[in-house]
Amino acid sequence: MSSTNEKVPYRLKNRDTGPVGIHAPLSPKSMFLFGLPFVAFGLYFTLGSLGIVELDASKVNGPMWLLTAAGLVFLMAGLIIWKMGYKQARLLATCRKLAQRHPNNPAMADYPWDRQGFCPPRWRPVQTSLAAFVFITIFASIPNCILHEDDSAPWLLRLSAIVMNLIVIASFVITVKKLRHALKFAKTQLIYPRFPMHLGESVQLKVRLPASVRSPSSAKFYLRCIKEYYVTSGSGKNRSKRLVHEVLYEAQEQVDRTQLQASPGYACVQFELPESAPATHIQGAPPHFWELEMILYVPGLDLNQQYLLPIYRDESTKKGVSLDTPF
Repeated sequence: MSSTNEKVPYRLKNRDTGPVGIHAPLSPKSMFLFGLPFVAFGLYFTLGSLGIVELDASKVNGPMWLLTAAGLVFLMAGLIIWKMGYKQARLLATCRKLAQRHPNNPAMADYPWDRQGFCPPRWRPVQTSLAAFVFITIFASIPNCILHEDDSAPWLLRLSAIVMNLIVIASFVITVKKLRHALKFAKTQLIYPRFPMHLGESVQLKVRLPASVRSPSSAKFYLRCIKEYYVTSGSGKNRSKRLVHEVLYEAQEQVDRTQLQASPGYACVQFELPESAPATHIQGAPPHFWELEMILYVPGLDLNQQYLLPIYRDESTKKGVSLDTPF
């Protein structure tokens, strides 16, 4: 096993589990107000282009369906912002209830854990990727339509249309790949050996594999402690924020075919949890969490999943709560 406790700053990862902590830069109310103009303009343009609401068609410089596309772009952008605000509001409400229900249990008050284990979402990555593909396709139709109607369009518009078309192709390829992954593999589950796990102890992690996985050749496991936060760049109107997953600790373990065959239907791996690493604090500012990434090499498309781990600091002499012990 190889490991490192050196920080790996600004390590961005394609994480199918999505942001984990309370990550939105605005409050739910602010996000609703921010998305309101997008939804309002989107509805007006879309319904107006369809003749449902009154709209002066003489002011539309182009075919009416182009206005429909623009309206859908605005509408989808606003709905995405509203969805983010709704999810954050639900998360905040859940955290408040958990803190009241488990005032003396930091692990249960930190996140709505399933004490048995963690199941990554099977179809959510496909849905997210498909929504992005539809949004980008509609947006790319605008410069393409203008070029089709006007042969004398400036070169900058032609270049933007080419770039948008390439992005559409890349988005389509990503969506197909995620769909293939979801169709080939059913849900997997990481089974927790105990709840919670504590820093400074050795843990054996077991992943229940779907029935579609046959004769895996090997597997790689990455245990990571991650800090999640936003980085602001630019100034004034050009300011932007991007979500960063900074790796604070990483350990790697490889399992060969013989080890996998020793436990049919499962992939097992053992890690030593470092005492000096940060504990899970999903509701922290910024959030800290542990994840296990598994890459299972099988014929054709490989299985790649991420799992959240409840790894906390042991504040007492107890080394975890038995799964049979009721709360």
